[in-house]
Amino acid sequence: MKNVKIRRLNCFLVLALLALTMVAAPLSTALAQGTAFTYQGQLDSSGGPATGSFDLVFTLYGDATGGSSLAGPVTNTAVAVTNGLFATAVDFGDGKFTGGSNWLSISVRTNGAGALTQLAPRTQLNPTPYAIFAEGANAGGLSGVIPAGNFSGTYGSPVNLDNAANSFSGNGAGLTNVNATLLGGLAVSNFWQTTGNAGTVPGVNFLGTSDNEPLILRADNQVGLQLQYVSSSGFDSFSSGMNIIGGYSGNTISNGVIGGTIAGGGDYSRFGLLGGGVPNVVTGSYGTVGGGNDNTAGFEATVPGGFDNLASGNYSFAAGQSAQALYAGAFVWADSQNGTFASSTSDEFSIRANNGVRIQTSVGVHLNAADEPIIVRDWDVFAPSAPADKAGIGRWGLFMEPTILTLGIPSDDVSPRYFQVAKYNTNGTPTQLAQVDQSGNLGVVGGVNVDQTGTNIGGLYPGLTFGASSGEGIASQRASGSATSGRYGLEFYTDFANRMTILQNGSVGVGTTTPSEALMEVNGDVRLDQNRLLLTSVVGNANDTGNGLEYDPSGLIGVPGGAGPFLFGFNGGALGTSDPNQVSLSWSYTGDVWVSNNLSTASLTIRGGADLAEPFNITAGKGEVPQGAVVVIDEQNPGQLKLTDQPYDTRVAGVVSGANGINPGIQMHQQGLLEGGKNVALSGRVYVQADTSNGAIKPGDLLTTSGTPGRAMRVSDHVRAQGAILGKAMTALKQGQGMVLVLVTLQ
Repeated sequence: MKNVKIRRLNCFLVLALLALTMVAAPLSTALAQGTAFTYQGQLDSSGGPATGSFDLVFTLYGDATGGSSLAGPVTNTAVAVTNGLFATAVDFGDGKFTGGSNWLSISVRTNGAGALTQLAPRTQLNPTPYAIFAEGANAGGLSGVIPAGNFSGTYGSPVNLDNAANSFSGNGAGLTNVNATLLGGLAVSNFWQTTGNAGTVPGVNFLGTSDNEPLILRADNQVGLQLQYVSSSGFDSFSSGMNIIGGYSGNTISNGVIGGTIAGGGDYSRFGLLGGGVPNVVTGSYGTVGGGNDNTAGFEATVPGGFDNLASGNYSFAAGQSAQALYAGAFVWADSQNGTFASSTSDEFSIRANNGVRIQTSVGVHLNAADEPIIVRDWDVFAPSAPADKAGIGRWGLFMEPTILTLGIPSDDVSPRYFQVAKYNTNGTPTQLAQVDQSGNLGVVGGVNVDQTGTNIGGLYPGLTFGASSGEGIASQRASGSATSGRYGLEFYTDFANRMTILQNGSVGVGTTTPSEALMEVNGDVRLDQNRLLLTSVVGNANDTGNGLEYDPSGLIGVPGGAGPFLFGFNGGALGTSDPNQVSLSWSYTGDVWVSNNLSTASLTIRGGADLAEPFNITAGKGEVPQGAVVVIDEQNPGQLKLTDQPYDTRVAGVVSGANGINPGIQMHQQGLLEGGKNVALSGRVYVQADTSNGAIKPGDLLTTSGTPGRAMRVSDHVRAQGAILGKAMTALKQGQGMVLVLVTLQ
């Protein structure tokens, strides 16, 4: 902005006028002036009077040139200028005019546009004649009464009122920094001190109210604590107590409640334009909420804290998040999971703990000596007609019956149900060791050890017995005697009498407890009806008991009725012709059967496996090729296979058989030509190593090779899968890596 000039200005200092009017006028006039003064001037632009809207910036200095500013800059925007004339108020605030000389620096520009133009020289601010007098005037000549309304304001120097007749009236609301020895006739010791009081008298000195109003404590002008005295009376009763409400000002104790306590907590929340409180509430007498927010306690109930807890049952307790103690005497603790967790009956202890319950003690957990359930799972529950301590709870668990600690499962109205002893693998799967079904049948995987400490000195006990007191059982003399006199042998009893003895060397005595060297010594008649005929390799060899013939009346699998002769051998046996001896069929002790030539059958049932496999040599990689691995044709080694290592591989050949105990049902090889290597399933069911790199696998999904060596994945691109199909999944795999049962159907 060029050629700007203010040709004339007038400055009326309110501070100067204030000094003048304090001598000649009421104080109210002086105080009304404030700290602003009016600046009038004429603004020329480009050689003539300016007209328009301009921004003016004022800065106060103590020198005509240079120096530091005393106040400002103060910017007045959009000041109206007409024919060059303007007037505007300038306010530098309190304490800027202290009696010295002052100069005003002014900058100007068109309203909101362009840079400021600083005008020169600075303008000196001169006082009016009465203001000059007011600067040195004192109040010595003042007389009369100053109106009370005008005796106000802030005084930087002390004001002494040392006449005994001086007095103040009013409530003293604006009175500060008072140091008095007496107030209202009371000494300092009669007031509560911020540093504490000494010499107080209980019942006489107290902090509180003496009328029927609550005592309220505030912080930052917000209610933080309320003490409410409440009483209630009836025809022949009277009760009273103190309600305590701490924390959020929206916390409430319901009308009529006596002795309620809210120690703190509660909250006011706002989301966008919506706001609302989440207060703590006591709805019953002597109820307690310790803190947290959105908690409610009823009659003599307790919520120690947390969020959204409700203890509405009398004498109940709720803690954590969204715990609901709805019945009398209920104790409910809920963890951080969302959703309410409520009691289901009175006097119940309920816990929701998603990661389990942990108790650390050096003396265990003690229960009362009552014949009641100890710990149960609420499944297959007792009927309502059951005793009160069982009605409605589960039949799975540990129960204390009279003199009997009982591990229980449901009866046959629901089936099948089992009790199992198992060992757990690190992957979380159990391996069964023993099992009891609903009929009382006991199945043991590893066997039963009776009299493990060896205390039997001869007789039925300790031993394996049948029934309660009929005397049937099997025992073993462990503590005394010799091997020939029965020690470490087996004794079979009926009616508490020894009927048969088997010595440690294998000699069997029927009717005698000391058989001789013969394999079996029978003191009585012998019939071979449904008994064994033993064949020995050496004459007189009483220990050769593994070869013979017997009649089996019912146990021959595959024979109609299960009855017939049973030919057996210790290491196996054979059928064939003599002269010359020619073996046509033989079997091993493991059950393998060998046929020397062609075998013709109408149908063939395979019980020992589920897939059709053929042995292949597999090219060695970095490690052993595991069972269940996916293999493909090895182009570098004709006739051999290798682990797959790429998805949708059309060279897929099958799965290494044997994973998870699923063995080949049919193994094809030609002796001397195509044999050796690992069995590879070409068809049928087999477990395959898989992963979810191409998504979760569910039953029915087509499987193909994956980029993980030796693993399969689900098919998602059916075009690429042409010629690379391994088979169809029969079990699922949700995530990660694992075994999937697959029906191998190479395509």
